[in-house]
Amino acid sequence: MIKRERGDAPTVKGSGDEQFDAMPWPAEVVVVAQRYAVEPPNAAELFERPHQQIAGSRILSRWFAAQMVDSALYRGIAACDRLAILLRCRAGLPVETTRRGDRRQPSFGRGSLSELDTAYQDRAEWSDLRALAENELFGFIKQERNGFTHQRRRPSELHGERAIIYRGKGDKPEELVPVMDAQTHFALAPAFYNEVLRPAVELTRKIVVASSS
Repeated sequence: MIKRERGDAPTVKGSGDEQFDAMPWPAEVVVVAQRYAVEPPNAAELFERPHQQIAGSRILSRWFAAQMVDSALYRGIAACDRLAILLRCRAGLPVETTRRGDRRQPSFGRGSLSELDTAYQDRAEWSDLRALAENELFGFIKQERNGFTHQRRRPSELHGERAIIYRGKGDKPEELVPVMDAQTHFALAPAFYNEVLRPAVELTRKIVVASSS
């Protein structure tokens, strides 16, 4: 938006009907329309024409930035899960396995961490680490990660999307999912890094070092 106002990037071209361009799309329409969407251009074009408009209302540079932010959030949750694995191994507890014999690694959550209370509850840092696993920001980012993996990503301005309507079934009303604005989307990655991931790494480091001495 800032680059467009400065004239560094072209204005997004919609249908020409402002009311239509701002109208939420039913989820069913989004699914059908995706079959006819234009594939993103080669990433090398970022260096030559980074602000070109691609499929729909997408701007290449903004779409690319959104992909990077989403990747950072995904990897940040994975890093927290690795901390839970590290703590479980340091406590000398075995890694659980499924009936098929596959490893079932712990996650950075209330359930997995509560199993480590006996090993670490005497540490002053333990309660703070447990609190991070129930932090509202962590819960929100984890919900977003689950959307990437198991459901559908929340519609985002950076991705060039619009609000989506999910039709209600039976007694359930329609659900309108608004678009996440660009500023909020950008802010999620540094907020998660500074408020959750960095403190979690530092607290885990202190706990592991103290339990090793």
